[in-house]
Amino acid sequence: MKNIIVSLILLLFIINAGYSQLVIRDISGKPYRNNVDPDLQGSPFLFGDWRPAKIKLKNLGVFDDVKVKFSPFTNSFYYNQNDSLYEFPEGLEEVRIKDLKHSNESGYDMLFTKNVYTTDKIPGGTFVQVLANGKINLLKYYKGKIDERTESSTFGSEGKVKKMVTRSTVVAVTNSGTHNIEYNLKNIQLLTSDKEAAITNFIDKKDLNVKKEMDFAIVIAYYNLLSE
Repeated sequence: MKNIIVSLILLLFIINAGYSQLVIRDISGKPYRNNVDPDLQGSPFLFGDWRPAKIKLKNLGVFDDVKVKFSPFTNSFYYNQNDSLYEFPEGLEEVRIKDLKHSNESGYDMLFTKNVYTTDKIPGGTFVQVLANGKINLLKYYKGKIDERTESSTFGSEGKVKKMVTRSTVVAVTNSGTHNIEYNLKNIQLLTSDKEAAITNFIDKKDLNVKKEMDFAIVIAYYNLLSE
């Protein structure tokens, strides 16, 4: 009986592994075309290295440990196939990027989904990072920009330099609308005023610095938990 159970487990593992590899290898992704001006400095990607992620593809399911990159210039995700970049098809619904230093701690994951809220701050249907979800939805939108500035060379001459940079906008979506957010105590108090005592106690107890993104998001997540 024990041998039968072990064989079934191994069979399920082989089937699941093969299915995941088949989807990543055979999906009809578009090859990445580098149309970036070679004179531009910087990178068109949010991070330069490939990072493992769990992805959700419509009608295909969830697949883990897919190597991805994200471009804020195109608002698109790319996957690694034979060391080349391919854009995911339209069925990509969710991407959960793992933190390389905390791969077993989901609290450090970067969760991206398509923006479904009506807001003039973030275009609808674009990928946004979900920092908190619940009564207050905390969303971060990345946008690539070309920054042009005058810089001096080592020989003292000046010239214009164009550089690719990433800007971000953080918004809180509540019942009262959409609000641009900066990480500070004032915004925490405004957003969570109906739970003021509990939130203040939580911040003090956990010794959180709400000027930091993760700590700010932790407070909002706790507030959402209290509001369920």
